[in-house]
Amino acid sequence: MSYNRHPISLFHDFGLLGNLFNEANRTYEKSRASSGYPKVNAYSNENTLALTAEIPGVDPKTIDISVEGNKLGIAGDIPSRVKGENESYHRGERFIGKFQRELTLPFNVDVSSASASYLNGILTLNLARREEDKPKKIEVKVS
Repeated sequence: MSYNRHPISLFHDFGLLGNLFNEANRTYEKSRASSGYPKVNAYSNENTLALTAEIPGVDPKTIDISVEGNKLGIAGDIPSRVKGENESYHRGERFIGKFQRELTLPFNVDVSSASASYLNGILTLNLARREEDKPKKIEVKVS
């Protein structure tokens, strides 16, 4: 046995102990993913916000998007692939199961003009700022 290896990789040499380590790691990864899943990118200016979320493997008809004021909720369910009778997981890194995420947006959203699309596992939202929440300019008059 070489002692130049990373200590964690030694678990893989011990069969059952390696399986236990892999299961603990998989559980940790799932709990970590569920707290900030789906991952999002958001871009905004004074009037609009564009948001993309990575949600591969989900049926877009099952995605639930809700907006209340400046709170955005995204929820859904990513189904698990059913294992065959003689199959066992070798690795399980992708998130599966129910997810729910709430984000605080930089402004209140005009829901009537909001749009959502889903392509190749990417959810894209386009959200406009409510007219009454847009900054107003006050003209200074000379007396």
